[in-house]
Amino acid sequence: MTHDLGRVVVRSSWYAIGLGLLFEVLQLGALRAAGAELPALAAILADTTQKVSWSYIVCVALACGTAATRAGPGAMSVVGFMAAPLSFAAARAIHKSASQVLAVSVPAGGPSPWLLAGIKGVEYALLGWLITRLIRRPEPRLSVYARTGLIIGVLFGALLLWIMNRAAADGLPAPVLVARGLNELLFPVGCSCLLWITGVLARRVA
Repeated sequence: MTHDLGRVVVRSSWYAIGLGLLFEVLQLGALRAAGAELPALAAILADTTQKVSWSYIVCVALACGTAATRAGPGAMSVVGFMAAPLSFAAARAIHKSASQVLAVSVPAGGPSPWLLAGIKGVEYALLGWLITRLIRRPEPRLSVYARTGLIIGVLFGALLLWIMNRAAADGLPAPVLVARGLNELLFPVGCSCLLWITGVLARRVA
């Protein structure tokens, strides 16, 4: 049984990596569609490491709790509350290191990373709590998971975008705002869908 659950978590890890890559492609597509100039390849690679590391750590942490079907809503809230800030900090550190290696300049300023990490902690604590409630339903549907993630994304994504825009001297350029909005609003949807897959796989090996 433990071996089977381990395989579920490993598979979820690959999905989480794919999710991070997907959102990098979506963000680049949004910039292109808005008529903005795409970043240099080195900057894209550095940004990709940030997205993949964030997606991997936060989604796999929640997936581990999902695979352990006995975890209650309170426990999953704690996992989300702790995993999101740690993932955010790790992703920023990895991005900074990758940028230094690739000789990519990182813009200074912006909102307090402590503030952003705290908001994301609350965001994923609530998401973890809601997902655990869904897991306990007899046949939770993917659409319900996606809708739950979208509600979380709209609520917290709008707040995060507002903070980021206010922190910029002249506000964020429209293409950048659209690209970041796509990530902040839709990533919780992708993570929720990944947790639905994890829940389905976990029930099959239970």
